[in-house]
Amino acid sequence: MRELERYIALDIVGSYHQSIHSSLGRPPIAVWREHEGKIPLRLPQDRMRFWLAFLPEQERTLRPNRNPSAWSALLAT
Repeated sequence: MRELERYIALDIVGSYHQSIHSSLGRPPIAVWREHEGKIPLRLPQDRMRFWLAFLPEQERTLRPNRNPSAWSALLAT
């Protein structure tokens, strides 16, 4: 998964931001650099809550006789 994330990130900051886009008529990085000092960034008030919103989640049922983090299908047999 880390390899895929690295590939996507490098593709975005590399070829995607450096190539000329038809709707902009120039690379997105050029547009960003032109406007980055003019528009103030809006940072989230609660940075931890914002960060947690992007973490994967999985709904689980908690049972008194099993610890879901330690339970394995192999142990159930």
